[in-house]
Amino acid sequence: MLAAFSMSLLGSIILCVTFRINLDKMMEQNEKELWLFRYSLEASLRGLDENVVLREDTLWTIIRNIYENTDDKADHINVWLDDKLIFERAGLSVPMEEEKLTDTQGIVRIRSIDGIHYIESVMCKEVEPGRLTLERYHNIEYLYETQNQLLRIYACVLGGMLLFSLLVGGLISRSITRPIERLIHATNEFSEGRLDARVSLRGEDELAELSKHFNHMADSIRENIEKLENFTGAFAHELKTPLTSIIGYSEMMNTMELEPEERRVCAEFINRQGKRLESLSKKMLMLSGISHQKIDFQSFRVRRLFEEMADICKLSLQQKNITLHCKGEDCSVNGDFELAVSLLVNLVDNARKAVEPGGRISVTGTLLRDRKKLRSYRITVSDNGCGIPESEVSKITQAFYMVDKSRARREGGAGLGLALCTEIVRVHGWKLEVESTVGEGTNITVVIPEV
Repeated sequence: MLAAFSMSLLGSIILCVTFRINLDKMMEQNEKELWLFRYSLEASLRGLDENVVLREDTLWTIIRNIYENTDDKADHINVWLDDKLIFERAGLSVPMEEEKLTDTQGIVRIRSIDGIHYIESVMCKEVEPGRLTLERYHNIEYLYETQNQLLRIYACVLGGMLLFSLLVGGLISRSITRPIERLIHATNEFSEGRLDARVSLRGEDELAELSKHFNHMADSIRENIEKLENFTGAFAHELKTPLTSIIGYSEMMNTMELEPEERRVCAEFINRQGKRLESLSKKMLMLSGISHQKIDFQSFRVRRLFEEMADICKLSLQQKNITLHCKGEDCSVNGDFELAVSLLVNLVDNARKAVEPGGRISVTGTLLRDRKKLRSYRITVSDNGCGIPESEVSKITQAFYMVDKSRARREGGAGLGLALCTEIVRVHGWKLEVESTVGEGTNITVVIPEV
């Protein structure tokens, strides 16, 4: 009886801890989706013409377009303007609860509506007509049903094990409770924040299999947390510098008597930093959305790709008196044309930042054939800039990583260009190769197989 009671308690703890971990992950994901929804809304509002009067119908149209472009429309979305519901999708309309939130705060909680459990995420945004409240509801009733079903199954299994334990005695109880205790100990340690907690169980039984799944889950969670911490820290650092400058110069303009030339310099600096933040937000949205985007593979000509890239980059290269040479064999390749243009533009823009005024950038395309008569196409972006140290080459595709931070920020960069290129190459099944020599320049090649 004692052994059965111990196993019942330990098993319940395992189920509860597992349920809590899954629930926390879903709450975090729901909050992240709402933040992305808000970022899209803020980007759309910033993109409006200055003469547009922001009214309720305009907000409705913007919010509807953002919602229609999201991948998952199963969740419930409510948007309130002050105390008026102006947008509601997916068939769930609930009264707004009074919340005192700032623009940088949010609430994530479990809420029961008509007997169904939802993860509710709430955040606010001040706009010209009033205060927007964004609400997102994700149905997690299945999670509770699964938990109850697991508890019922576990209860049935426990009853059978009780009868079995009465026949075979304490030996079986001991052989079972030891691995469970290890698993519970590791689970509790992990839930308390010790992310290196793991379970070491040998054999091919269910508990050994469970421990493997637990270790795999723990490795995945730790890796994701470390990536998120690094990404969040880098993102916050990149936001801090331009925001601090913008606030400082705007306060100077408001509180000090400045000469016209001084006011022009301040305004120009604020404008430059604002554009940097705008570029950062656009690349962040694009980087976060590519992995979920369905790639529309279509055939397009390389010549058209080069012409589109050259047209986009023309002005920024002229400002530094940089010469762009484009030369390559023309053929058809398959991929998403807009993403391919973004890939090439970002590679040329990165080269521009590394090249001194009066330098040159070359974009060449080469069609290759192997012995099996399979064709591949190589697009190489070369520059005669400062080059990249060998020890830094493997790091340049990481988000927010910059070899020369002062040069990158002076040129308006945030270290997202090559990370975006890497993601575009990955979703296409292409390959990215980097060769660089300090003081001579850099060659970055995109390999498109089987054209």
